[in-house]
Amino acid sequence: MEASAKLEFPIFLGGRVFGAVHRARAELRQAEIERDQTRQSVAIEFERSRDEVARSLAALAARRGTVALATRAHELARVRYENGLSTQLEVSDARLRMLQSRANEAEALRDYRVALAGLEHALGRPIATREASIDDLPRLLEETP
Repeated sequence: MEASAKLEFPIFLGGRVFGAVHRARAELRQAEIERDQTRQSVAIEFERSRDEVARSLAALAARRGTVALATRAHELARVRYENGLSTQLEVSDARLRMLQSRANEAEALRDYRVALAGLEHALGRPIATREASIDDLPRLLEETP
């Protein structure tokens, strides 16, 4: 009795498998590069947003100080006018400066809220619909994406 075994192996199949493995490795490397670029973009967006929040908060604080000073100047001008020490023009100018400082404060508050929304977005959170509290800022600035 004779036993025989026959093994069939297509010669070109190895080349196809090698090519598929090579292509899969290249696709994996490309996906890793894209992942790293996305991580870097997110980190850059977070840093930019955090810096913008800090800048806009400082601007808001400055504008609030200006409002306080302009309001006080208007009150003093009004008192001086009532006591005959100044003119109506001085009171009007002081009132105009006070109103302009309030408009600037409102603009700074808007800029702060836009910056805060950008930071929330960079952190991957839904943008808060409630009024943002300045007290929340230190916690937000310490977070990283």
